[in-house]
Amino acid sequence: MKKPILLLTIPILLIGIFFLYNSYVPIEYKNECNDKHLYRYQFGIYQIDSMMQTRNLQQLGGVKEYFGFTKQPCEDSVRHYTNLRLTKGTDSLNNSLKWRLIKDNLYINKNGDLGFKEYKDLGDEGLTRVTDYITKFGFNEGKTLKSVIDTTTFKDLGSNFYKDKKHIYHYYSMLGGGQFYIDTNVDYKTFEVIGDVYAKDKNQIYLDRTGIMENIDYKTFKTAVGIGPYAKDKNGYYRWGDKIDTLNHSDEYDKEAIKILDKLR
Repeated sequence: MKKPILLLTIPILLIGIFFLYNSYVPIEYKNECNDKHLYRYQFGIYQIDSMMQTRNLQQLGGVKEYFGFTKQPCEDSVRHYTNLRLTKGTDSLNNSLKWRLIKDNLYINKNGDLGFKEYKDLGDEGLTRVTDYITKFGFNEGKTLKSVIDTTTFKDLGSNFYKDKKHIYHYYSMLGGGQFYIDTNVDYKTFEVIGDVYAKDKNQIYLDRTGIMENIDYKTFKTAVGIGPYAKDKNGYYRWGDKIDTLNHSDEYDKEAIKILDKLR
């Protein structure tokens, strides 16, 4: 009698030891695509960058995949499905709101809400691009656009700057969605866009990505349409606001831009 009990106890004990072991130590798992860093771990399939740290993105598979009842899909298939779901969800919502263009990237929906159109990169590694609409200032959490913007006088100034009869607006783009805000730093009456990415008023020079440019000589600052982020003042040449080391550089774009800047008077 003891022998059958012993024979039954040993497999159960071994299974228990295996499950306990796998609660702490990942066991390598292979799917059809041989995706890297897949492991059976804690009754699921995980993608683990190292044996010590689990990626906190998502658990890729569950108990069925763990025991082999269901195959773990290839990583590309999972990513494609996730990105497709994100895209369909956003597109479906925006289609139902029936957005239509007023002017200069400003839209209105069936409910009367104003929206600033933008493109957001969603999903793993930002590979899925969707169209969306900013309806509130800041990161879509401030006042509504419709409560502030005068649609009759609203216009695009270039370089992500906009204006109406009362305010200067700025759009700051980011992969996962940008922000649209009232730029309170500028002097409204004298503000103008110069070149491709710069602007100025009676007090300051502005870069569209970072705002006020420090350590710039205002009186001698110059740029031009068609040369992108390049500019100059009496102290030197700039690319995206950073001073170019003209003694130790070989970038052909820099050289061509400097030639154009040198012709400006």
